[in-house]
Amino acid sequence: MQLVVIHQFTYRIKQLLIKTTYFGRIFRSTRKKEIEKIFEFAINGSDEEKISAATILCGASLVRGWNVQEHIVFFIVKMLSPPVPPKYSGTESYLINHAPLLNVLLIGISSVDSVQIFSLHGVVPLLAAVLMPICEAFGSSVPNVSWTAVTGEKLTCHAVFSNAFILLLRLWRFNHPPVEHVMGGATTPALGSQLGPEYLLLVRNCMLASFGKSPRDRVSCRRFSKMITFSLEPLFMESFPKLNIWYRQHRECIASTCSTLAPGGPVSQIVEALLSMICKKINRSAQSLTPTTSGSSNSSCSSLDDALMKLKVPAWDILEATPFVLYAALTACAHGRLSPRELATGIVFGKASFVAQ
Repeated sequence: MQLVVIHQFTYRIKQLLIKTTYFGRIFRSTRKKEIEKIFEFAINGSDEEKISAATILCGASLVRGWNVQEHIVFFIVKMLSPPVPPKYSGTESYLINHAPLLNVLLIGISSVDSVQIFSLHGVVPLLAAVLMPICEAFGSSVPNVSWTAVTGEKLTCHAVFSNAFILLLRLWRFNHPPVEHVMGGATTPALGSQLGPEYLLLVRNCMLASFGKSPRDRVSCRRFSKMITFSLEPLFMESFPKLNIWYRQHRECIASTCSTLAPGGPVSQIVEALLSMICKKINRSAQSLTPTTSGSSNSSCSSLDDALMKLKVPAWDILEATPFVLYAALTACAHGRLSPRELATGIVFGKASFVAQ
């Protein structure tokens, strides 16, 4: 797989990749050293070299043998948490400047197989902890700036947030302990059903606080790369206010129906824009099957553009409005005003428009 995409990388990355592919099959120590050199490119190289190195580490290197994986998973976690530049005084998070690299990493480890590898090595709590600042930063940014992804597509903060948030949800749902399958009954909920992102942070804090105290950990320290270091400062949900607010709303929506939405407020306007975008996509799908006049087509496009302009807001604001949108759409389905197929079509096309804007 690496040799197929080698033409996309810079000359220095190509030479290092060839050495890793050939000599790494013979000498275990050489393979580890070459992997560390690739990691150095991902940290200290040019922007192009960083993306090339991230592609290598998230590709065939991640799915190879155990001896490589145990280093790769920590390298990827480290790359998802770049250091704060010295004397940084910007109004936005410094993570915004790393959007292209972070997006490559997020897409590279988004598969279920990759999540399984992180779980086997016990790194899911560490990975979740570095995803939360990314969600907090990109979810709080207005999509006024865009970048060009490796594939040539336009990349916005909404797209980076979506990739990070979906991966965080996958880790949260994936990492439930086996005890949830044997505890709890009809009257007592299972322990696993009460777990969430705060549980992952608790496990992460305990892991880092106790690491190195047992003989097994001391053996692992000698085996792991010296380039792998993590902050021992504990993290809590209060460290991520936007994520914490969303999570409380999420639990409230599960416990009861949506509260009454005040008309004319900011959330109400986002709800109307989302519903308008979904319905316009449904109408455009129907119009593609039947002839329409030029005036009606232009009106539909104009309304859709207006809805998209209203959605140029932080992603957390859109998530706050999402439960009300789902409630209204499902109510329309229940009363026969909207079919489930039309709703699914509108959501799929609406999500694509939202991420691309």
